Amino acid sequence: MPTPFTHANYNDPAVARPQAGIHYRSATITFSAALAAADVFKVFKLPKNAKLVQGGWFIETGGDYDTTTNLTIGLRVTDGTTTKTPIAANAIGQGAAAVLVPASTDVGWIGFVTTSESFDVQLLVTAGPSTSASGTIKVGCSYSMDLERGST
Repeated sequence: MPTPFTHANYNDPAVARPQAGIHYRSATITFSAALAAADVFKVFKLPKNAKLVQGGWFIETGGDYDTTTNLTIGLRVTDGTTTKTPIAANAIGQGAAAVLVPASTDVGWIGFVTTSESFDVQLLVTAGPSTSASGTIKVGCSYSMDLERGST
């Protein structure tokens, strides 16, 4: 059964009073058992009016999480209704560390502005490995709190 997880950085008090400028955030997720399809890790809560910007979005994996079936993961921003996908689901290869970044063709999320404090950055597992494994996954995101005049 899929499990929702919340990272310790999720309720970062800095989000309640965001400062102007570009913000880069990263977190390391540690897991001790195999991840399952549809597992969701709520990594960061975004402030209202956060504008998603290029650069700083990544998923870094630490190695071989399974022996036969690839772990498939992606990174999304959602409030449960509106979803933007900076990093589409990608299979993590066997036995090697990898860094996933947004594809040059996935641009629909760039410039999106959150309309409430209900938006999360989430790591989504779309296919779990067939064997139990532990490890770490590091994720990162970036957003700006400098909206142009006339923006909502």
